[in-house]
Amino acid sequence: MELTGAFTVERPKDEVWAALNDADTLRCAIPGCQTLIAQGDGYDATVQLKFGPVKARFSGRVTIAEAVCAQKLVLDGDGG
Repeated sequence: MELTGAFTVERPKDEVWAALNDADTLRCAIPGCQTLIAQGDGYDATVQLKFGPVKARFSGRVTIAEAVCAQKLVLDGDGG
């Protein structure tokens, strides 16, 4: 399964960068994310998603795949 998305935020770059590096704010931006706990170079996460009548919960790891300060942040999630 692959979840992708993009959106524009009309706020100063510094403010957006700080928010994206805040675990609580980031948790709200990940669809179905219930927990996101900073651990080393990434986060331990629990995500619950619904596919038609089936609801599934996944535990996994979210890592920063690419970061350019105040320009770009790419996250990579892996779980089972």
